[in-house]
Amino acid sequence: MFEEVIANSVFSLDEYEIAQYSTYLISEQEKYASVYELDLNSYITQMLNMTVEEFYEKYYDYGEYEIKKFLIVGAIFNDLNYIIDDEEYLIACEKMQYNYTDAKNDNYIDALINYHIMEEKVIDFFLNNVR
Repeated sequence: MFEEVIANSVFSLDEYEIAQYSTYLISEQEKYASVYELDLNSYITQMLNMTVEEFYEKYYDYGEYEIKKFLIVGAIFNDLNYIIDDEEYLIACEKMQYNYTDAKNDNYIDALINYHIMEEKVIDFFLNNVR
């Protein structure tokens, strides 16, 4: 759904931010590699069947896509004048298995939960209103 909107939009993105987010995504893959007791390069070639270059290019592109999607969701959410109320936030916390108070006190988790709610509301809007 977001692919077409992203493809038809113009973005001004900071390459550093894309690289930083892509690095975060890659660090998540390093965690998966450690489960298999492999270093990242071995995990990439053995488990993902990719070259190291393909892997880094894929995660850079994916990081860029995710940032663009975040910006699109936020813009649509704001344009629709949606808000997130405490009940929705609490439901999302339960769904995502976070304690409400802990989530509110952790900037990363708070942003994750808010984005999750925003994305759901935007998707619901499109499913119910755009044909």
